[in-house]
Amino acid sequence: MLTDAELEKLTPYLSVIPRRHPMKKIHMTLGHARAAISTSGYGRSTDACQIYEYTTSGWQLLHDVPRGTAFTELPWKKEK
Repeated sequence: MLTDAELEKLTPYLSVIPRRHPMKKIHMTLGHARAAISTSGYGRSTDACQIYEYTTSGWQLLHDVPRGTAFTELPWKKEK
């Protein structure tokens, strides 16, 4: 049986970036999903982007980043 910490490491995340191909991409860590959005533009989010986490209930929205958001204003940058 896996521990909660081990299960958390296996949780997939989905980044959705409309101008990227493929538009939807699975990441095995939240950090990689966030980095995909953080590096998708030149200092600003060029499109509205989202990050979802897969749970037992299906995909749940974690972050919804509006178009034109400055990287310094990304939700996970503000959490610190």
